[in-house]
Amino acid sequence: VLVTHLSETVRRHCHEILTRQDVQALIDNLKLTHAAVVNELIPGQLSLGQVQRILQNLLAEGISIRNLNHLVQVLRDSREEFDVITYWGKGGETMVFPRKKMRDVTDEILTDNGIRSQGSQQVLDVWGAKKGR
Repeated sequence: VLVTHLSETVRRHCHEILTRQDVQALIDNLKLTHAAVVNELIPGQLSLGQVQRILQNLLAEGISIRNLNHLVQVLRDSREEFDVITYWGKGGETMVFPRKKMRDVTDEILTDNGIRSQGSQQVLDVWGAKKGR
């Protein structure tokens, strides 16, 4: 019971105890097998502190980081700013997403669910013009 309680406490507060040194160790370990991916992201696009903050935000949201390589690739491939979404209210939350990935996923969801083909002709014209860019 004590181990379970301790494990849950660490899980709930891991975003608070994730230090820059911890992130450096994670990145150094990832660099052993995926050096090109890491070198393109840090320090070229993001500082170690920015990566730390993104990881902390994900952990604070209860999102476990199971594939650091994939996360670093997503961050590296994003050439645009990040979208920051903050929910105010009970348990106010902040999430950080690469803007381009958010647009791509939103477009995919709308298309997959047939929403792109619904609406007035003016709306369809706007969506068609944006898709043609």
